[in-house]
Amino acid sequence: MPATLEIEKATAEMLAAQAEAKGISVDAYLRSLLEGEVASEVKASLSPQERAKLWREWIDNHSITAEPLSDYALTREIIYEEREDKQL
Repeated sequence: MPATLEIEKATAEMLAAQAEAKGISVDAYLRSLLEGEVASEVKASLSPQERAKLWREWIDNHSITAEPLSDYALTREIIYEEREDKQL
């Protein structure tokens, strides 16, 4: 059911810019914002047991197919090398 909302021009321009930056329509952007807000409210109302159950279900539906990182990739030196490269 289509609806019309009256919002200030600056707000409409901001929403349009953010939607464009994400490469989606304003309608899709607003829906994603609302769905995120509803999901946050639902998560806040769940008990720790319910959240743990949802987390376990999420884990069971995802697989790890990536190769493990090498020992070198986890060293302090590699972290600082990457930072130095970005600064150059």
